Amino acid sequence: MKKNWDEHIIHTEEVARSQGFVALRDRLMALADATAQDVAVDIGAGTGLLTLPLAERVSAVWAVDISEPMCRYLETKAESAGLANVRVAASSAVSLPLVDASADLVVSNYCFHHLKHADKERALAEVRRVLRPGGRLVFADMMFSVAPTDARSRRLMSEKIRGLLSLGPRGLVRVL
Repeated sequence: MKKNWDEHIIHTEEVARSQGFVALRDRLMALADATAQDVAVDIGAGTGLLTLPLAERVSAVWAVDISEPMCRYLETKAESAGLANVRVAASSAVSLPLVDASADLVVSNYCFHHLKHADKERALAEVRRVLRPGGRLVFADMMFSVAPTDARSRRLMSEKIRGLLSLGPRGLVRVL
């Protein structure tokens, strides 16, 4: 099992360092408009794409991820960067381990598409619960339904499958 998590973490870091994700991170950070007084929450924090730059701008940031190996990895990254205001919690987006109205800002990047529809609603209710009045939510994700009769859906799925297959065996496994 450890080897699979190691490979997953390595892949996640490679994706996070790609030009597209760096641009997405920068856009999300601009939209978040974080201040030194903010307490932030990063839902689905992963390897810290949003957590680490947020930590440089806010009083505290809670990094929440369902994967304990990912959380340990992120704790090490935060420590190595000297970021003492990062708190990491292994938990699901549908049950945030924070008290009510404890955050000024909630961010999330590519977490919600992993959730079932009902869990997306539960996660958003959790966001509302932990945000202070006037708090902000900034997130990016891919959420779409596939309609085989719709030409746009067919084109998007074809492009996605071709892109995954271009990764070789790793991409083929993801398609399957």
